[in-house]
Amino acid sequence: MITIYEKNEAGLVQSGDRSISAFPSGLIRIDQLFQGKTGEELTHRQILGYGLIMPGQTDSPAFDGIYIFPEVQESKDGTGFTKYQCSGYGRTTSNFREISRNQITIPIPQNGVSVIVYNIVGTIVKRRTEVLIIDDLNIDDSLLNPIFVSYLNFPLYEFQSVNEINATTRNPIVRKYQAFFNTENLELTSVTFYLQDPSVTITAQRNFGEFTEYEILLERKAIEAIEAIEVTE
Repeated sequence: MITIYEKNEAGLVQSGDRSISAFPSGLIRIDQLFQGKTGEELTHRQILGYGLIMPGQTDSPAFDGIYIFPEVQESKDGTGFTKYQCSGYGRTTSNFREISRNQITIPIPQNGVSVIVYNIVGTIVKRRTEVLIIDDLNIDDSLLNPIFVSYLNFPLYEFQSVNEINATTRNPIVRKYQAFFNTENLELTSVTFYLQDPSVTITAQRNFGEFTEYEILLERKAIEAIEAIEVTE
């Protein structure tokens, strides 16, 4: 088999053997082999230094560059060339990506309501110079609202009786809902309850040089003291 190499302006020869690994978060890793004349290692090391943009990746799927991480590994086979095994990381998106979604039941004993909501695990990749803020997660309102509400006084009607769920008030912490139910006498009754927006927890973070991958939990919790929560009408 004939191996074809392409020489760039720096005197490095880039092998055609390149591998790309994709992560669920949108992070990608590229492994690339370079070769250069032995005796020119100092120049080549400056080009293939830790944290620098990996040369020759113009067709990379990353939208803001591939950055070398970790340090390049060198080897010599006595042919007059030094080989550089180079790895680098980039990203195909800067958006939050949902990995898993679990349903949980939150009982609200003050008014006999049980609410089923989502807890969500996801990941996001940020550059070293970027600050992770809550707006980056871009949480869809449909994930904040209850999936299902049951009124414990009317267990036989819990599914059919939920006619409407409206978030009537919102501040950065709490939402106010009113759920409508039909009683045994087919009379319409409503129950008001409050839910916190998800708390955001970084459960893990992994460094890849220029990029950091964050694993994030969006978790809904029960409100133990409704009276202590101030909600602006």
